[in-house]
Amino acid sequence: TGGIVVDLVNTVPDNEFKGKTVTLPRIPPDADPYGMGNYVIIDHGNGQFSMLQHLEQGSIIVRVGEVVNRGQQVGKVGFSGNATFPHLHYTLMNGAKVQSAEGIPSYFRNFKLYKGKNFSNIKQGRIDSGDIVESEK
Repeated sequence: TGGIVVDLVNTVPDNEFKGKTVTLPRIPPDADPYGMGNYVIIDHGNGQFSMLQHLEQGSIIVRVGEVVNRGQQVGKVGFSGNATFPHLHYTLMNGAKVQSAEGIPSYFRNFKLYKGKNFSNIKQGRIDSGDIVESEK
């Protein structure tokens, strides 16, 4: 479901590759104290909050207080924060404060779950940490 954007950061520079080594930008310690990089937190109004992390610097196109709908783009996958490769880190949690909220299981519809070179079409299921998935359109 959709929700209301309650928090975001859009100013953390992206990491870079120098050959095979990841280099982190020099930023003040308080600019990204938890290593989340650029992120959006959405309140779904039912005690559940979605957090999308490691977004590309400057790519977030929503504002705090904005109502967003399921499937709406909020930003671009990036390489910001404590990340060793570009990716999207998604967490469903029971509060908007990362320091005190707890993660809760999240379920998705109509996605491909990859296992090596093979994949399964999933109509509805949970995605676990480390799973590689692709949205079916």
